[in-house]
Amino acid sequence: MNNIAQMLLALDDLCYALLQDEYEQERTKVASQIALFLPGFTIAYAVELGTVGAGENIYLHGGVGHVLLPCA
Repeated sequence: MNNIAQMLLALDDLCYALLQDEYEQERTKVASQIALFLPGFTIAYAVELGTVGAGENIYLHGGVGHVLLPCA
């Protein structure tokens, strides 16, 4: 299970580091590996949004994370 968590964390980083086509290729590879380990599950994007600061200095902050969800 640690390997899957590591793969998902790596995708989180690659999402910002690679061009869109390169990222999609890597995401497809990871999705294939996950399908072997956990049939019936797929990768989904979890968007995290929040605020940082207070008063006049408040601003939105967020990111994307990858999680596993059961296939419908």
